[in-house]
Amino acid sequence: MEGGALPGGEAMVDYTLKNIERCQCGKCPVYLSSNCAKAKNATIDWSSGELPPAKAIEGIYCAGAVGKSRCDDLDKTKRCACPTCPVWEDYALQGTYFCIGGAAE
Repeated sequence: MEGGALPGGEAMVDYTLKNIERCQCGKCPVYLSSNCAKAKNATIDWSSGELPPAKAIEGIYCAGAVGKSRCDDLDKTKRCACPTCPVWEDYALQGTYFCIGGAAE
């Protein structure tokens, strides 16, 4: 983990390629319900090996650089997968639904 702990026990999640690769947002039922999120990520050139601009990506919503989704078709009635994510575990996050509520604070 590279981020520092914040008051209240939460940790700021770093926006890095390593964290993006480990992120489980793309497998989450909430994300999978969003045609908008899937379409936005389909436009990113992942073959470059470079970190895409934070505001271009849909995923790793717990990272401060990204925050909540810019899509309005996420289905918040679906079960959140944050607790199954290695990024969530590594940073000892407590919250869920970062895609709707914003980054971990």
